[in-house]
Amino acid sequence: MIKHIIAYGVVLTIILTPLAAQNEINKFDESGKRHGIWQKNYPKTNQLRYKGKFLHGKEIDTFKYYKLKRKKSVLSAVKVFNLDNNEAQVTFMASNGNVISQGKMDGKNFIGKWVFFHKNSQDIMIEENYNAKGQLEGKRSVMFINGKVAEVADYKNDLLNGITKIYSESGKLLQESIYKDDKLDGNTSYYDIDGNLQAKGSFKSNLKIGLWEYYKNGELVRKVDHDNDKVIFKKQ
Repeated sequence: MIKHIIAYGVVLTIILTPLAAQNEINKFDESGKRHGIWQKNYPKTNQLRYKGKFLHGKEIDTFKYYKLKRKKSVLSAVKVFNLDNNEAQVTFMASNGNVISQGKMDGKNFIGKWVFFHKNSQDIMIEENYNAKGQLEGKRSVMFINGKVAEVADYKNDLLNGITKIYSESGKLLQESIYKDDKLDGNTSYYDIDGNLQAKGSFKSNLKIGLWEYYKNGELVRKVDHDNDKVIFKKQ
């Protein structure tokens, strides 16, 4: 009889332990704020949507987020929250587990340096920098899969401001331009795939102004005064 009571007690403990563990999630503190481990499933499914830890309503430590693929939860993002503010180190992932991008967020805003990777690769595709408002600020670089630079540009307040350079996959300069508030504004030069100058001149708010020179095989073939829309030289 005693053995049966002991056995029953063991079985009851095994059954109740996971139930007790389940009761420890999705709790609120005395103020009605989320506190402790929380996890949520997608509606009308047993598939996880997110899981993480709250401290009196604030996300802390590691949160994992999932998306549904073929009706199954697949890890899509990991955020490691800072205890002192709303910032978090973030990693976004593809369905196969490969990292898509990494950086820091403040709430919903990207801040600081962000890195994006080529598909199914650990090779960097894009490097960007963001200010505290979540706007592009400073250098933005785009790379070919071979590691060579495809484009490098300067940004301020989310707009192109400064020099932009575009390159071929072989590393030849194709275009060098100056932008102001997202518009071509200043000297611009264009080159062919072999690096030979094709045209050069100036823009003002995306419009060609002043004297432009046009080349073919490295030789000047035409000059145009774009202020007066007049050809002033043309090679015969």
